[in-house]
Amino acid sequence: MMYALGMTVGLAVGFVTGYSVGKGYKPWSALTPEEKRLKLFAIGLGVVMLIAGVITFLAMKAKAG
Repeated sequence: MMYALGMTVGLAVGFVTGYSVGKGYKPWSALTPEEKRLKLFAIGLGVVMLIAGVITFLAMKAKAG
């Protein structure tokens, strides 16, 4: 049950994030240096959050049995 809930929430967050990022899309060459810096920061933050989520999942799975 919790697996299905987590999967549903993850998919919803992914769709909302993709939509919000995609609607204002500009090619990399058209971005200003500030926009490039912010985009790289957002990508880095997303990767860190993904890794933290995987570690949390594995820790909870190990704790459960």
